[in-house]
Amino acid sequence: MLQELLGKEAKILVIVPEYSESNLPKKPESVLEDLFPYTVPWRSLEEHEEDDGLEFYTHLHVAKILFTGSELNHLFRMVADDKVGNILLVSLGENLIFHPYDGGADVVLSTD
Repeated sequence: MLQELLGKEAKILVIVPEYSESNLPKKPESVLEDLFPYTVPWRSLEEHEEDDGLEFYTHLHVAKILFTGSELNHLFRMVADDKVGNILLVSLGENLIFHPYDGGADVVLSTD
């Protein structure tokens, strides 16, 4: 489905999370780092648990890839098996965001 939306070759950003009690990003979890060894920290989101006053952070890391059809199959399998989650694929050229999860995917398209 993604290839039908993006075409034969598309430059996309893969956004992968890191969860931490530290406000400083380090690196994505090891299985994601194996798939995307060249990521850069992009944004950090501070989270709060109101029940216990704990603070934790979601750090978002970005990798740029050229998607031609099969590069993300292993990632999609891990998402489907619920081994990783909260992955976003962003195509700036097509104004598209693709969010796979273990039961399918959300697709956000620009109306422009």
